[in-house]
Amino acid sequence: KKTFLAVGISDTSINGAVIFIDQFNNMITNIMKDDFETIGKGRSFNISIRRGNWVNKIYNDFDEVPEGELLCHFNASGNLVVSINKMKSARLTGLQLESPLQIDFT
Repeated sequence: KKTFLAVGISDTSINGAVIFIDQFNNMITNIMKDDFETIGKGRSFNISIRRGNWVNKIYNDFDEVPEGELLCHFNASGNLVVSINKMKSARLTGLQLESPLQIDFT
């Protein structure tokens, strides 16, 4: 199931949402890598995820984090994806379609 929501962009933040949950419960967002790089300009950041979870690093591969750890990465289409290594991410984070995410750059 897919949904389409607008992305909000400012000089210091990007607001997006989960637009698709795949068969592994990875949560694909409408936040794109190009926007992340253009707005972020290499600055530090926090990605706020529901239930007080946050991530401050983008990973390239699941193997970069221990099993059960939350991670964010960009998929081949350039969408930001929220995952938990070797676990059902959507169930554990409480995220669902249209759940908001915010990236704050410092």
